[in-house]
Amino acid sequence: MYHPFKTRGLWQVFKIVGIYAAFSSLWIYLSDSALEFFVRSPATIASISIFKGFAFVLVTAALLFHLIARYVTGTMEAKQRGRTSEERFQTIYNNMYDAVFINDAGTGGFIDANQTACTMFGYSRSEFLAMTFGHMSLGTPPYSAEEAQELLQRALTGSSQVFEWVSKKKDGSVFPSEITLCKTTLDDNGCILAMVRDISERKRAEERLRLSEEKFSTAFRISPDSISINRLEDGIYLEVNEGFSAITGYQPEEVIGRSSLELNIWVNPEDRACLVREINAHGIAMNHEAEFRRKDGTIVVGQMSARRIDIEGAPCILNIARDITERKRAEEMLRESEQTLKLLMEALPVGVGITNYHGVIEYVNSSFVSHFGYTIDDIPTTDQWFLKAYPEPGYRKQVAAAWTNGLSEMADGTQVVPREAKITCKNGTVRHVIINTQLIRNRALAIFTDITEREFTHNELLKVQKLESLGLLAGGIAHDFNNILTSILGNISFAQLFIDGAHKAREPLEQAEKAAQRAAELAGQLLTFAKGGEPVKKPLSVQRLVEESVSLVLRGTEVTAALDLPADLRIIEADAGQINQAFNNIVINAVQAMPGGGRLAITAENVTLDDSNTLGVAAGEYVKLTFSDEGCGIPNEIQKQIFDPYFTTKAGGTGLGLSSVYSIITRHGGHISVSSGAGTGATFTIHLPAAGAATPAAGRPEDGAVASAPPASGSVLVMDDDEMILDLATKMLHLLGYRVTTCTTGEEAVSRYRAAQESGTPFDVVIMDLTVPGGMGGKETARVILELDPAARLVVSSGYSSDPIMAHYQEYGFCGAVIKPYRMKELAEALGGAVRQGDGL
Repeated sequence: MYHPFKTRGLWQVFKIVGIYAAFSSLWIYLSDSALEFFVRSPATIASISIFKGFAFVLVTAALLFHLIARYVTGTMEAKQRGRTSEERFQTIYNNMYDAVFINDAGTGGFIDANQTACTMFGYSRSEFLAMTFGHMSLGTPPYSAEEAQELLQRALTGSSQVFEWVSKKKDGSVFPSEITLCKTTLDDNGCILAMVRDISERKRAEERLRLSEEKFSTAFRISPDSISINRLEDGIYLEVNEGFSAITGYQPEEVIGRSSLELNIWVNPEDRACLVREINAHGIAMNHEAEFRRKDGTIVVGQMSARRIDIEGAPCILNIARDITERKRAEEMLRESEQTLKLLMEALPVGVGITNYHGVIEYVNSSFVSHFGYTIDDIPTTDQWFLKAYPEPGYRKQVAAAWTNGLSEMADGTQVVPREAKITCKNGTVRHVIINTQLIRNRALAIFTDITEREFTHNELLKVQKLESLGLLAGGIAHDFNNILTSILGNISFAQLFIDGAHKAREPLEQAEKAAQRAAELAGQLLTFAKGGEPVKKPLSVQRLVEESVSLVLRGTEVTAALDLPADLRIIEADAGQINQAFNNIVINAVQAMPGGGRLAITAENVTLDDSNTLGVAAGEYVKLTFSDEGCGIPNEIQKQIFDPYFTTKAGGTGLGLSSVYSIITRHGGHISVSSGAGTGATFTIHLPAAGAATPAAGRPEDGAVASAPPASGSVLVMDDDEMILDLATKMLHLLGYRVTTCTTGEEAVSRYRAAQESGTPFDVVIMDLTVPGGMGGKETARVILELDPAARLVVSSGYSSDPIMAHYQEYGFCGAVIKPYRMKELAEALGGAVRQGDGL
């Protein structure tokens, strides 16, 4: 039923009427009372009453106008506010995120629906008004239709209900929704306000979250890494995965609710304390390494990354650990391997350098430093290396280009073609090396093999081979040549016995003898190269040998000698003739280098060489001699050839002088070298093995010393394959007073000696040639004769031998030796010595 008094408008009308009635009553009462008080005349009162009436009408009209205008204005403003509020409500109502329905509580039909509902479900507002809530819902879980009806009844009792539902659109599609039901009143009628929220996105997010959680749970469970969650405060395990069990050996039920310290998992508890401190400070700890004790007691190494997380308000540690025991073992093996490799590289006798592709030298080994003198600080880059190792610009450019081209053409793991180079060391010396380069993992490994000594040895070997070749040639002709010289020189000396000093033939014979002796010296130089030409060594004084050579060669020249020969020089064991020949040739070479005169400085000193010496000689005590001249010098390009046989730069030279020096010195176990340059003079350095301390008695026997005269009688057997020598020897021996028997072969000599022995007239001395082509020589013949007669007195004669018998003839049973070509004096001395030794037996 409608109640007009309950409306705001009716109340305003009553308010206006009440005010008007009260004002009118007061006007009538007060105006009449006041008029009677001031005016006594009824006529005047009547006149005034007329005007009073008009005034009342005007005043009441104005009052009514004011009240009605105020009422109308307020009403208009209220209507305007209502319209504005309604518009705002409608705007909010129709633009709400949720669909809003107003349902009649009695019929269940829709009274109203907002625009969101129309959009969400696809119906128009008019279509909604002809529908009920059931048209847009499906009875699917989580609630059945009966349960939904019960929720609706609860809402009607005033208890708001919120539940999820599956709503259906006009096109038949469905979507998950969240429905809120609450009771309200509209025009005094009970209604249900229903708000429907599309939760499709939320459901999808929840599904994604569920899948994510499922993936995380699966990853957590099956991860090969150990994953555990501990309380930060006390380390109690809240959750562990299968990886934790695999690494530690503990099952989840054995550790959940217990702390890692209680289980004694940490080998060093301080590791956990350090981890906790870092998490407290930064909230995260990365790549911590620690040792863990497994359930079975074995130790594993783990690498951990931990983060602080909050679970139900309690700070916890999410710890992910990986078993790196094998990796650590592999790293340790790699370190040991690298250390071993480094030790090996340091121990290598060759230089090793490693360079990266940026040209930075990263490593050089100790052999590199010892060979070349450069440390890595001296040559930090390859540019610095090339600049210092190859100071000559042209050569440096050539070597650098070969290096660069070699690297650019090779792939990783391949070897650059080895090449030779001359490297200038830090001290200025030049080393000859072979460089092997290989690319390995963006690095260039260079190996420097120093072949300086090898090249020196190779050159020395070439010299020896050349000398051996010459020796073969010399040995092939020496025997016949010396036989001829023996016949010539012997006959000349024999002829001189039959003429006096005033005879016209004396001078020609002396000149012929000198020529023959010169030929013998030349043959002697040739024989120096012959295989087996061993020196006949005796203790000698180096001072006397040098002084003899200088006195002999420099006599009559403009060259002066400056000798520095200490008195304490050790003696040497050497062949006096050969060493004099060597010294003479060096001094002659100096004189020829200084045709206008000059100074020859000769110094000597005692030195000791160890096994690491670069001369290629045995370790021991040596006498070192240097011969330094001021001559024209020897150009670098020919220094390697000066000791070669037949090499000479002098017109008319034989090329045997320095080569014979080389052969003599090396046969004595010594070494000779030369240092020189064009126009700077030359210095020859000789090392000869020392035989003992200095002694004044040591020296060369005087040439004039002659053995005592041979006996006036005796028998001599002479064996030689050359008839001229047999004839000459017969004449000389007859002149000396001997009876002579000759033969040409060793077999014949043995036969004649046996026959003489059996007849009771044995030979006093046997002179036999050492070498008999095609027959038994002196060595074999001596052995057979000594078997027949151990007291036999044998003298060996030879101008050449392939065995060192002439130097050590006593070892082969001989009593003496005579070297071809010989003169009558040498033959007499040899026979005299043999007879004296025999008499003393």
